[in-house]
Amino acid sequence: MNIFLIPFLMMTTITQIKVSDTQIIQSKIISPGQSNDIKQKLLALTPENFILIKSIVESTDNDCKDILADSVESCNVQIDNCWSSCNTIPAEQKNLIRVLKMDVEKQKKQINKLKRHNKIYNYVAVALGAVALTSSTYIIFK
Repeated sequence: MNIFLIPFLMMTTITQIKVSDTQIIQSKIISPGQSNDIKQKLLALTPENFILIKSIVESTDNDCKDILADSVESCNVQIDNCWSSCNTIPAEQKNLIRVLKMDVEKQKKQINKLKRHNKIYNYVAVALGAVALTSSTYIIFK
């Protein structure tokens, strides 16, 4: 017997809006075959029920603002928690970062030193090439 009542109960809860214990808004299901303009199932309300729902929704503006404010505050708290967890770096990682920075600075110093040596070697090579050229031309002309 209960199996036959389950679809009926589901349909009544889908087509009803319980505003209070004494006030229930009923709607009617309109199927696509009932009119050519309808392409999906719709729920129809009487004008009185529509006005009642409209007034309820418009009068609960403060409740909606309170709910939104609570949601925003909750999101801000979660964002702050995320930031605090991201900003807290364990001491081992801080030490590792410090060591890696020192290695980078040491590598930069070595690169600059090698660049200076490279310039010096270039000038020495040019000077030795000039000496070799002048000495070979001296030997040829003498």
